[in-house]
Amino acid sequence: MNRRRVLFIMLLLGGIFLAGDALLGLGRTAFFVHKAEIVSGVVTDARERPFEGWGEMLTHGNFPWEGNIAYRPIVRFSIDGHAAVADRLPDLDTHAYPNGERVELLYHRPTASIRINRFHLLWGGDLIQLAGGCLLTLLMRRLLRRKKHHRNDSPASDASPRKPAKPETSASSKRRRNSSEKKTAKAASGSGSQGSKPLNQGSRKKSRMKRA
Repeated sequence: MNRRRVLFIMLLLGGIFLAGDALLGLGRTAFFVHKAEIVSGVVTDARERPFEGWGEMLTHGNFPWEGNIAYRPIVRFSIDGHAAVADRLPDLDTHAYPNGERVELLYHRPTASIRINRFHLLWGGDLIQLAGGCLLTLLMRRLLRRKKHHRNDSPASDASPRKPAKPETSASSKRRRNSSEKKTAKAASGSGSQGSKPLNQGSRKKSRMKRA
């Protein structure tokens, strides 16, 4: 097994792992959305910093063309008549949250988890990872199949070098000529004897008729 095939297999397994991990993340998000309560909040402040890279940007459902600055809002909301402040939201967004903006939150009471109810923040990161894992898996699978068909279609004789033919000597060529001449002479003598038989039989019949 060559190195390129090993690399393709490792990338194939990596794509399967990425797709599987994304499906688990989508399942966790679906469970959270199903169990969470919808509450309304007001932005009191927003912390901003640059994204550490495209990986962090895509993980939070953002794309590079939307900007390189990440905003984490601080939101004040109320649950059962009690005011609370969410200052450590896990969501990073390229949208600059101005003070006083009203946002919709998802509050999970058993774990006291809070998320901003925006599609790309909830589902975007896992969907991007799922798409990347599926594309990588399909690409590596196609490359492995193409390489396998190419190896099967190639003739086996190409793998083993052919031995060079030995040049014929003058003695062997003379022997072949003599044997071919003998064969032709035998064939000619045989055909002559077969042609003379009917002539002899005809002359014998004529002599018998004269005697009679």
